[in-house]
Parts: sequence; C-alpha cells; structure tokens
Amino acid sequence: MKAGELIYIPSKTTLQKISNGATVRYINLEHPVNVLVLEENKNDKVCIHYLGEEWYVNKRDVYGV
Repeated sequence: MKAGELIYIPSKTTLQKISNGATVRYINLEHPVNVLVLEENKNDKVCIHYLGEEWYVNKRDVYGV
C-alpha cells in the first residue's frame, strides 16, 4: 500500500495512536470504513487518515479498494 491509496477497514478492527514507538491510545471501529493511506510503516502497519487524525492499523487487517 502506498500513500494516497484508498483502503477498506472492516468493523471491529483496532486503530492505534503511536508516539515514540508505543501505543498511547486505541479505538475499535464500530462500522467498516474506507480511508486514505498516509504512509506505510516498516513494522507491518499502515498510517491512515481517520476523523481528521493520523492512526495506525495492521496491514493484515485492511483491504485494497
């Protein structure tokens, strides 16, 4: 996945806020969403834009649109 691509994230997927390599906040999605990829992380995570903020999600939990 590359920056600018649109991806699908199913419900019940966990999104993480990461600061200095540690998770500082997380949410579980109640509904599936389509979001924009901001960058691909080397730790098998994808940085996404969701509700005006940057979040990280595991690559294995998302699907290309």
